[in-house]
Amino acid sequence: MAVIMKHSPVDMNQGPQTFTSVPQGQLLHATVNYKFADGTEAAPSAKLSGYKGLTTVLAKSPTISGYTPDQKAVAVAFAPTEKTYTVTYKANPTTPPTTESSASSSTADEATTFTPFKIYGKRALYTYKNATFKKNQRVSHFAQKAKAYAPIFEVVGTAKSTSGNLRYKLTDGTYVTANTDYVGKLYWQGMYQKLYVTNPKGTNAYDGTRFAQATKQKHYRQGTPLTVVKKIQVGQATRYELTNGTYVTGNKQWVSPTKPQLVKQVKVKRTIRLYQDVNGSTSIKRIKPGKTLTVTGWDYSHGRNPRLSGTLRYRVAGGYITANRQFVVAN
Repeated sequence: MAVIMKHSPVDMNQGPQTFTSVPQGQLLHATVNYKFADGTEAAPSAKLSGYKGLTTVLAKSPTISGYTPDQKAVAVAFAPTEKTYTVTYKANPTTPPTTESSASSSTADEATTFTPFKIYGKRALYTYKNATFKKNQRVSHFAQKAKAYAPIFEVVGTAKSTSGNLRYKLTDGTYVTANTDYVGKLYWQGMYQKLYVTNPKGTNAYDGTRFAQATKQKHYRQGTPLTVVKKIQVGQATRYELTNGTYVTGNKQWVSPTKPQLVKQVKVKRTIRLYQDVNGSTSIKRIKPGKTLTVTGWDYSHGRNPRLSGTLRYRVAGGYITANRQFVVAN
């Protein structure tokens, strides 16, 4: 069986797209990872396919507000041994925040000593042009998401609205509420004896606290309990040392001190579908009532779409199913 591959030229002025027929057995693969400087995921990895000798494939780095990639595009070469490329995103330089005199609550000296930190969105929210929020000054809307996919913002200053409400100033100059019902700090700050891996992709342990320079030692799957012996602060980020001497992130999108309710099996109550992907875009088959399925993890649809709230799905053999209790019940 052959795979028909479409290629776009590196320079779009050089000519039209071309197509190549490649036997399935000769198909080669490459991966481009997108990471923040602390080693956490900045965007989903790009999985590319090609054939030996193909070196003109460019993987354009996605745009992430407030950050600049060290490579705008990656020239990918395919080889028998799968190649992995990494693009690192660094926070854009910021200047001390300035606010309207009527909204500011900080002195000039306080502004120059402000230490930036990261937050995540807990509920649906907007960013605004000014610290006094008005509907006609909304800039971006973010839907409520599961914590693993919640929007992340870097705070570079504070301000107050004309009515005295505290706001956070972000790297792009916009403002977001500081209400803790809507936003929270991205990293755990406490010392915990146990952490649990909550991210659908699991998490990695490294031999050092600065993940960009450290070496990955182990991968822990979603749901794995981790025993902690020490908490370490690395700039904005929190790291936790484990009993085996390795370090994991304290990012709330990846781990939690609260033990998750693990569902190991579900029984089908009403006919459901097994889907190839978590978004439910490709149906594989129907599953009739009475069937018992083993659950290996959980995830949420529309994870990386900031404008759509996600729906909980269970990961089972072959794909994903609904977690709706009207259709399945945990055994």
